[in-house]
Amino acid sequence: VVADDAVSKRHMSFGLVGINGELALSIMDHSTNGTYVNGNRLPGKDKRFRIRSGDKLTLKKPDLDEDFGWKVDFGNTV
Repeated sequence: VVADDAVSKRHMSFGLVGINGELALSIMDHSTNGTYVNGNRLPGKDKRFRIRSGDKLTLKKPDLDEDFGWKVDFGNTV
């Protein structure tokens, strides 16, 4: 749970999906303000998108002040 005025009560969710016999991390946007991966808004609500090593996830509009919202950097993962 994230308590922030810039983040919806049910902003997004993570999930695991099977791709080519391996598990991959996915994200699903449920918000009205959008969820951004690497600065790009996810193009559809309630659709799954794969998250990869090194992706940057932003839970706020990019034009909001830096004090609002959340950013997650997945860095280099194995």
